Amino acid sequence: MKTITDFLKKNIILVLILTILGCGVEFPNPSKKNSPDPAPYSPTTDSGGFVTRIINGYTSESGATARFTVKLNKYPSAEVTIAISSGDITEGSVSPLDMTFTPFNWDIEQEVTVTGVDDDILDGDIQYSVIIGPAVSIDPEFDGVDPNDLWITNLDNETQ
Repeated sequence: MKTITDFLKKNIILVLILTILGCGVEFPNPSKKNSPDPAPYSPTTDSGGFVTRIINGYTSESGATARFTVKLNKYPSAEVTIAISSGDITEGSVSPLDMTFTPFNWDIEQEVTVTGVDDDILDGDIQYSVIIGPAVSIDPEFDGVDPNDLWITNLDNETQ
């Protein structure tokens, strides 16, 4: 069984070079050796330069909230604004309704909260989208780029 110490002994020069260059270095976690990271915690990078990270992908009709973050993966030359909306307002609502990234905060995650809506109908758990609208910017690298939408599940609270 390999340990972090074994990894470091064999790769210390590579780790030092990557650290000096400012690259992220992810060390293996022996306690998670055979279990993949759960999907909701894995970042997804859109080709247009947006990074989304789902923190919790479930809402409930009892009011539980889902959360995700958005940031840019490259520096913009001007403000970049995206609208956020629920694909089904009978299942969930979002806050805030938009996000603005600037040359000063482009690499800082901004959080969106999605709140489940109670419909008083025994309809089971319902999956719905959170729509991340196309970017609006005078920066041509971002203007019109449409990040991937996200899917959230609203857990039903009615019983038979």
